[in-house]
Amino acid sequence: MEARTGSFAPARLVFIDESAAKTNMTRLRGRAPCGQRLVASCPHGCWQTTTMISSVRVDGSSACLTIEGPTDTAVFQAYVGEVLVPTLALAIWSC
Repeated sequence: MEARTGSFAPARLVFIDESAAKTNMTRLRGRAPCGQRLVASCPHGCWQTTTMISSVRVDGSSACLTIEGPTDTAVFQAYVGEVLVPTLALAIWSC
């Protein structure tokens, strides 16, 4: 692998992943025994979004952040500056 990549170190790669979960994403259908009605509850009214941002490396996940609400430019810049950059400085010295 070293011959193909030259002096490239895969351990220095960092991928950023963003994922979200919403409280209004409930199942609309389900299963019940034949002849019986399916009864279930779901949240009503206060729909919220929870966003998770994380960096993924060869040795695992690091620099995780969870916020209430969607990700916008200000949130992403804050994540990079306040959460991700300090972990990158530590990773550079440990390589």
